[in-house]
Amino acid sequence: MNLNKKKGAAKLAAPLISPNQRLFDYITKQYDDGPIDKFVGSRDEAGNWNFYSTSQVIEMSRKLASGLLDMGIGKGDK
Repeated sequence: MNLNKKKGAAKLAAPLISPNQRLFDYITKQYDDGPIDKFVGSRDEAGNWNFYSTSQVIEMSRKLASGLLDMGIGKGDK
């Protein structure tokens, strides 16, 4: 679906990373370019927003990856 064709929709910005890069590449690029205090946000059960900095997102990603490796899940597993 092309969101740019929707009536009144804002034009989408050019991609910040190339198609052959991973999402994590964008996170580390943003950290290197200048960390952001409110990089990612999510709502809790009460509807309140919680924000995470680039540093926090990198740390959570590393913990998740470490946990997966500890479970025996490795590169190429599905």
